[in-house]
Amino acid sequence: LEPSPIAVLHPLAYLAQVPFMALALVAGATPLTLFYVGRVAGFLAGLAMTFAAIRVAPANKHLLAGLALLPPILFSRSTLDADQLSNGIAFLFIALICREIAGTGAMKVPRVVALVITAAVL
Repeated sequence: LEPSPIAVLHPLAYLAQVPFMALALVAGATPLTLFYVGRVAGFLAGLAMTFAAIRVAPANKHLLAGLALLPPILFSRSTLDADQLSNGIAFLFIALICREIAGTGAMKVPRVVALVITAAVL
């Protein structure tokens, strides 16, 4: 049998949800509560990364905010899957790239590290 697309995702894709779901599991949460804890944790992580991307972007912040408010993106933030982290990291990576393209002078080491980390996670 062919694996489903969800079954082949790397565990790093659920990095935002797992710690909160583990805490809820230790606290004795029901499966439905674990489901909602994972959804909320992923939503907050995706929202935080999108907010950081809008803040980092050198120009067209309204365009990036508009893209983040498109219905497919909003829907994917409300589910319990890897799309929350993937979309947030993608927005952040694009904003970091645009910042470096618009910048002048040599790239600083912390900015290169941020680009490498977001590219590796993406």
